[in-house]
Amino acid sequence: MEVKNNKKRNVVLAAVLLGVAATVGTVGVTTFAKYKSQLDAVSSNVTVAKWAFDTDNSSHSYTFSLANTYTASTLVSNRIAPGTQGSFVFSLNNAKGETGVEYTIDMAKNAGTPTNLKFYSDSACTTELTNGTTLSGHLNPNASATTVTVYWKWAYETGSTDAEKDSNDLIDTSNGKTATVDGMTVTATITGVQSQPVAQ
Repeated sequence: MEVKNNKKRNVVLAAVLLGVAATVGTVGVTTFAKYKSQLDAVSSNVTVAKWAFDTDNSSHSYTFSLANTYTASTLVSNRIAPGTQGSFVFSLNNAKGETGVEYTIDMAKNAGTPTNLKFYSDSACTTELTNGTTLSGHLNPNASATTVTVYWKWAYETGSTDAEKDSNDLIDTSNGKTATVDGMTVTATITGVQSQPVAQ
């Protein structure tokens, strides 16, 4: 009877160990695939550039890091990962302009910024910017500082099919291996072109 009980205990123990091993393997892959670098808490809505229209210098480029622009509440265990989002602000003015200005803000993600990170014009991150990177608008004559907020999100498990989701998950994992928080940089080029004032 004791031998049978020992056999039963051994079988149960083996099953438990296999379950633990399987769980550890799954958690390890998920953690590695979804988590990036640990961060300190910061505030979003950081002003990353101040631009004033000047006919002699109507275009200018700014490079900045996304490290200080994420929304802390979207972190996972204080880590930036798919699902994390944030925002940053451009301050634009046409104080010296006697005519209106049509402006565009073109953003380019630099190496080290996640491939699946996208830019949006709304805080819910539902309206992706034109071509994914371009924002445009109008400044009235003699307009003082106007703020333009851009939102970003590294979406979680993107894709409409299982194959696309698997492919994007591999991309996110690869980005997580090589990217650093400080290395998540964007170059924004702000360009202004004179135009007629918008009728009030």
